[in-house]
Amino acid sequence: MNDYLRASFGKDGPTVHRMGLSGSYWPGKRAIYRAVDEGVNVFFAYGFDLQMTRTLRDVVRGRREDFVIATGPYNLIIGHTSIRKTLERRLRQFQTDYIDAFLFLGVMKEQQFSLAVRDELLQLKEEGLVRRVGMSCHDRAFAGRLAAEGSMDAFMVRYNAAHPGAEKDVFPHLAEHDPAVISYTATRWCCVVGFWAQIPRPWTGAG
Repeated sequence: MNDYLRASFGKDGPTVHRMGLSGSYWPGKRAIYRAVDEGVNVFFAYGFDLQMTRTLRDVVRGRREDFVIATGPYNLIIGHTSIRKTLERRLRQFQTDYIDAFLFLGVMKEQQFSLAVRDELLQLKEEGLVRRVGMSCHDRAFAGRLAAEGSMDAFMVRYNAAHPGAEKDVFPHLAEHDPAVISYTATRWCCVVGFWAQIPRPWTGAG
């Protein structure tokens, strides 16, 4: 069971707990500390998730390498938030020199994740400000194609019992480049904790 609960966060990534915690539903400082005590070391937060950002500042101090922090700029209906400025704010909020997974969030269709956006993300990685770049996407087929290309390091996709489409559209394309995979709404819409996992390879179906 202990082996099952931990996995590599993508190719050459750190070892992480398969469960991660998102702060968007304001779980409370006590819940965040309890998650850390139970071995959870992957956390996702938007800039307005102040419980998470403030608590993690204390949690990671002196042991930054033990944790994976995921965040990112958000795709809007028209345009998107500034990628670099969002990163600069998150670095200040978390009081860290780098972000582990910087994701372009809320991609609904391919046109919203342009080559210009991807190049800007990759530039930040080249500068050492982020360690992995990727996107959160509702278009699973598009995410699968990018995973097959190996152009991004991390993907966040919906995956649960009600929405198993990633088994066909995403997971079969992971083996060659081994990106990190984060699944959200793991228990449909009533979750606070998401399921973060490197999908076992080779993919053999749901299980």
